[in-house]
Amino acid sequence: MKRFIIESLSDSFQNDLIKTKKFSQINNEDFSLRFDFIDDYVILLWIYNKSKKYSGREIFYQFIKYINSLGIREIYAYAAKGIDHIRDGKKSIKINDTGYFNLLKWGFIPTEGINFINKTLKSNYKSFEEMFSDNEFFSIWKEKGKEFPCVFDTDKNSISMKQFLKAK
Repeated sequence: MKRFIIESLSDSFQNDLIKTKKFSQINNEDFSLRFDFIDDYVILLWIYNKSKKYSGREIFYQFIKYINSLGIREIYAYAAKGIDHIRDGKKSIKINDTGYFNLLKWGFIPTEGINFINKTLKSNYKSFEEMFSDNEFFSIWKEKGKEFPCVFDTDKNSISMKQFLKAK
């Protein structure tokens, strides 16, 4: 059953892809994913899970596989924290955006490097590997973390992929 779900999710990346002048979008009854192709990398704009059929992690994993099939290795994003949602130039709703936590947990690395983490938490991590292996890190980050620009390296041996594959 799980294999079928993943295969049908993979089909969505081929069948439901909509390209506009501004961005590309995969939009179906289960999820919406917006992104932009820029030369040899992708900017992830958002993942919105409309149903419980797939987890956000499953959707993102299929996205990784999709862009890898195109020869793209880097995904850039902005890991937001509790921002106002703007619709048609007007504030419409306050959303509880947890990208600052989830994207880091999935292996997105702050573009400012480990110094961003150390400055934010007043910590002294030498590397992201050390940070990710600290059992207390994510509980501290959830409370004290802040939003940041980030990148995900889709290479199977990257820090990003190693963290993503062990994340829950």
